[in-house]
Amino acid sequence: MTMIEATADPIVPLRLFAEEAAHRDMQATEALFLTYNVDLPFLEARLLDLCRQAGARVTVVADATVWAPDLRSVTRAGLRYHLGLVCARAAFHPKLSVIVGPERAIAIVGSGNLGMAGWQSNAEIATVISATKDAAPIAMEDLRGVLDTLANRSELDPSSADAIRRTSAELTALLAQAEIIDTGHRVAASWDGPLADRLPSSPVDELLLSAAFHDKASATVADLLRRLRPSSVRVALQPGRTVIDPAALDRVLTEYASESDADCAVLIDQEPRYRHGKLIEWTVDGARSALTGSPNLSSGALLLDVPKGNFELAVLGPTSTLFPPGNPASNPASLPARSGFLPGETPGESGPLVVAATVRRDVLSLRVARATTNFDVESSNYSDPDAWLTLRSETAAVSTLELTGEFNGGDRVRLAWNDSSGSRRRSAPMYVTDLELALSRPVDRSHEPRIKQAALTDLWGDDLSFLESLLHELQSLTGPLTESMPSSPELTHVIRPDTGRTAPKSDTDVWLWLREDVVATLGPGIGPFALGFPPLPFASTAPSPDWTDVADLTEEADLETEVDPGDSETEENDDPHGSDEPNEFSVDHNKSPLGVRRKKRRWCQDIADIAPRLDVPYRLLALRITLRFWRRGDWDEDDPSPLRIIDTLVTSLAAPNPRGRLDPPAELTARVGSLVTVALTLLQPDDGGADEVRSDIYRSLRAVLASLSSTASDEQLEADFKNLVKQADMEYYMYTAHRLREDAISGDRLGELERRLRLENTPSSVTRPAINLLHLVADVPTVRVERLALELICEVEEHSGIGIWVSNREGDWALAAWSARDLIRVTPYPNGRLRWRYHHLRQLTTPCSIAGEEFRGQNVNLGRSRPEPEAAAILQAMGITDPYPPTSTGRTDAAAAD
Repeated sequence: MTMIEATADPIVPLRLFAEEAAHRDMQATEALFLTYNVDLPFLEARLLDLCRQAGARVTVVADATVWAPDLRSVTRAGLRYHLGLVCARAAFHPKLSVIVGPERAIAIVGSGNLGMAGWQSNAEIATVISATKDAAPIAMEDLRGVLDTLANRSELDPSSADAIRRTSAELTALLAQAEIIDTGHRVAASWDGPLADRLPSSPVDELLLSAAFHDKASATVADLLRRLRPSSVRVALQPGRTVIDPAALDRVLTEYASESDADCAVLIDQEPRYRHGKLIEWTVDGARSALTGSPNLSSGALLLDVPKGNFELAVLGPTSTLFPPGNPASNPASLPARSGFLPGETPGESGPLVVAATVRRDVLSLRVARATTNFDVESSNYSDPDAWLTLRSETAAVSTLELTGEFNGGDRVRLAWNDSSGSRRRSAPMYVTDLELALSRPVDRSHEPRIKQAALTDLWGDDLSFLESLLHELQSLTGPLTESMPSSPELTHVIRPDTGRTAPKSDTDVWLWLREDVVATLGPGIGPFALGFPPLPFASTAPSPDWTDVADLTEEADLETEVDPGDSETEENDDPHGSDEPNEFSVDHNKSPLGVRRKKRRWCQDIADIAPRLDVPYRLLALRITLRFWRRGDWDEDDPSPLRIIDTLVTSLAAPNPRGRLDPPAELTARVGSLVTVALTLLQPDDGGADEVRSDIYRSLRAVLASLSSTASDEQLEADFKNLVKQADMEYYMYTAHRLREDAISGDRLGELERRLRLENTPSSVTRPAINLLHLVADVPTVRVERLALELICEVEEHSGIGIWVSNREGDWALAAWSARDLIRVTPYPNGRLRWRYHHLRQLTTPCSIAGEEFRGQNVNLGRSRPEPEAAAILQAMGITDPYPPTSTGRTDAAAAD
């Protein structure tokens, strides 16, 4: 990249931050974003991890009048970055993104706000300024200067001003080593003087104008015409989208053309996207220059300085043409007008507002703007955005406050007051910044072992020594606690003494803390994968290999697809009894595909053996890897070994954490539930469960899913399914997973059995008198009725408190009920009396073993027989008031079970 590059490419800013992170030297110390409005969920999803993986602290400064946060979508504000608002007389409207360190600096001066629209969706213009310690453009010196003066503005909160000073200091140190090169580009800020004063003072040949907002009567366009005296004028606009009065613009151009004989025209911008870029472009003797950046074509942006005008930032210098193509409007005055508020004119809340909140050592410091009336200070905890507590009341004219108490990063504060009509009003909430957390730089791990620098594709590659390294790393996490580990009972996994991290102060940020600690332990490539996040953008630069037998490559996946280059559809069957091949992993690029598969199978077994002693995030990783290996064919199709390994791993996820600690945070539990749901969906037996081992494991694991009470989102389920199933089959698997999850959440122990019976016993009737009861009416002979009822109980014997009736069209029926160790069967005698069989089964006897022995004609020892009244009481507790089927005249309706 050249030192100065003006571009309209919407992906460039994001790509530049990804490239900086990809250096992996963590040289960056500061990342600073100045913006008018801000989309914090976009920052957290797309930029924050890039900045922190590059080594930088992160600060965002935005305009207060348009601040409107989504409390449920923002999770890291105040914990991993500081947010400050500027409440100025006009608008805080600069668009600047800087990431700087002792080796390199990148600054982006543009028109786009910090969000999806400004960084990707809109048609924007950005100028990229890059510098190293060897060479830097003079524009970077200018930028350092405007940051110095901005940091001294009283409108900024102290923490934001400090961040700007740190950024300026880093630029100063970098520029002191670099050769300064004059590229002809300069950076200018409205807080140092009106931007229009930086334009040429002599006439220009051509003037091209484009902006999303024009002021009333096109007064600023008229001023530019008087200043620059162009011979040719072109103004581009998007009818109905550009805020402008076309008739006023037409009058200005017509008057100028009549007095100067200039060629003036209005062009219809053909860009389908919203044109938000701002451009003043001119030519003199064939040399083309431009002013780009944040200022619109308004007096507040170009003609006035702060405080009367907006805070604006611009780059001036030579350029290739940036003016949008368009067709001349035959009658500009007739174009549709669009009215709107210019930045700085936006009608905001007139009451008091918190523009910054910081906490250090239990002292909460607030910066308050517009405090013209008495108000109350309210706060809500990070974990519960809807529960607000009044902290104290204040009188008008207060600009700073300090409160002492237990406050945490990520908490919210707001102000409440009564307006002139007596109505209760509240300001937009502001996030509390924990200065110790937000100002701490990530630890440089470039010197650490390969496991922490690996890409996700290393898991699926040819070098099996990486799997060995990962196994050793996980084995080290099963060791005893050390004295350096935190005593906070909320934490769910080991913190090793070499991580250089401290524990969260409360349970409000446990999930965020856990997520970053897993990344610190496993690295940015493997860590996010363990928790079910996409890898960080720079975590893998290797191309995704083909895996067409499982993944549908017509859609982009969030996680890389993978294949072992040695795998083949035609390879010979593996020896199911294993081999005497040594356990050691070795880097042998001539190894056979058979050996690769065998070592991967052994790795999965080894990780399953230690899973119960690992903490939850690492058990998740073990299950994810095992599912991948299984689905891609690293075991023979009829080999039950992977099913047993998956059984072990899923069961471990439902077990208590090692060392007696409390349950994981809710977000981690939801991700566990999602992956367990995916595993069960993939394990689901075909055709009602012909594979006995698979059916047994599946039934036992359904109880595990029920214990998890999964609340995973559909997005997480689909992400976990990707690269495990074909995209064409995704709808089927998602539907099946939904039904499994619904049964688990609702406690429906018979839901899956009901669905199977409806499919397999047509014509039949399946009814559900209660959630724990089922009645099947089917065309079965009399001799099969009682046995079928017992067989259906066998299919759901892992549950308790269930009852199943089977009837045929001739009126024969049987009831089988199962509760704890109690098995009750009731059938009618021909004379109408009921035959009761009730037994309390011994520990190793189950309904399935009874059904099997009865089928073979063997005598079954069911334990001591119990009298009918005792059996009736058990049925009553299950909601069965009498044993007759719901459709028979001899019984009452079944009561709904609890």
